[in-house]
Amino acid sequence: MQQTSLNKLDDALTSWELALHCRPEAELKSNILAAIVSSCQTAAAALQQRQPAHAIALLERALKLVDDPKLSLLLAELLTNRGIGLMNDAQKKSVPARTENIKQVKADLKKGLDDLERATKLGSRRAADQLKPARSLYDEFSIGSVLREAHEAAEREDWDTAVKCLRTALSSVSGDAAETVKKNLAVSLGNRAMATANRALERPNPAILRRDEMFAQISLASSFGTSCALCHTSYGASWYSLNLPEGGTARVCGDCTSKLQTLIADASKPDPTTLSVLQSAEKDLTEAVQLDPSSQQARKNLQGLQNIMSQIQGGAVARPRSASHSPVPTARRRNFKFWSSFSKNLSAAIQHPIIYLGVVAWGIAAAGNSNTPTPIVGLEFIGGAGLVMVFLYLVWKGIVSDFRNS
Repeated sequence: MQQTSLNKLDDALTSWELALHCRPEAELKSNILAAIVSSCQTAAAALQQRQPAHAIALLERALKLVDDPKLSLLLAELLTNRGIGLMNDAQKKSVPARTENIKQVKADLKKGLDDLERATKLGSRRAADQLKPARSLYDEFSIGSVLREAHEAAEREDWDTAVKCLRTALSSVSGDAAETVKKNLAVSLGNRAMATANRALERPNPAILRRDEMFAQISLASSFGTSCALCHTSYGASWYSLNLPEGGTARVCGDCTSKLQTLIADASKPDPTTLSVLQSAEKDLTEAVQLDPSSQQARKNLQGLQNIMSQIQGGAVARPRSASHSPVPTARRRNFKFWSSFSKNLSAAIQHPIIYLGVVAWGIAAAGNSNTPTPIVGLEFIGGAGLVMVFLYLVWKGIVSDFRNS
């Protein structure tokens, strides 16, 4: 009996587990299982207020040894209490919402949701009643946090992060919300494509640099005697007179002339690295058009990029060392009136279907929460705050769109 005391219960469970592995006779096995149930039930009841985590761990360990409905229901009750507590505490941490709290709040909400799901599977009706509003709360917070992260990334022009976040959000929403996320993903993909293309076109072609360096070397040596302007030899089977771009002539031996011809030929070919990067930008713009077929800007940019790629592949674009390259066409930002755009998009957001559906859903969730035996504290506030964030996001999206298209 001393071994079954509260402080020795862990050791007792170990001994009972070893005994069961030895396949005892039916009567002894029945006595062992009864002792496990009785001891763990008593210990969990004593620990549930002061050390609920320890009580849960004991019950989980006991249920691996014996399938007992009393222990299952007691574990379900403890998991339900812990799950509701985690959800309520997470909501308190999320108000006011701070960037450094978002990951921790989301993790706590997920732990609470996992506890409620486990408790429901174990037969807790109270957990089953709380599961739907808890899952809705977690989904709303998760999507809201991802959209906030995407917005912050877009503000600092980190398009890779913005695209990643919006893809995550798109996988979790449907209906009008999905259409809104698609449009924002299309904008982010378009911006990433233009930034990628501009970097590629600003990158000098190494073959052109080598050609220009050779011409510069010839120009510097053209006035020195009758030797080759490149290798400075005075002997050669054949000699050529080269007309320089800035005027004058230079003598070049046959071997150096062959090298120069090779460099000129290489410089006329498209740079494979540049083409590879431009193809990546083309892929982003193609997806942007597919996500938002109504975006004329995305179509215009895609057409412009494809024209530039065709010119480069056909050798029609000269790219000297000092030349600046034309970027992918972008909308010029001019004649933008903020207050006019704000007023227009505020009205549009108020009439947006997602806001109407959100208000209806919030009302239903609030009514359902208030009728549950143990309402989740602050559910109405969190739902309302999420709705407000979506509303402000719609207004912001419209203003950004007007700014880009002005």
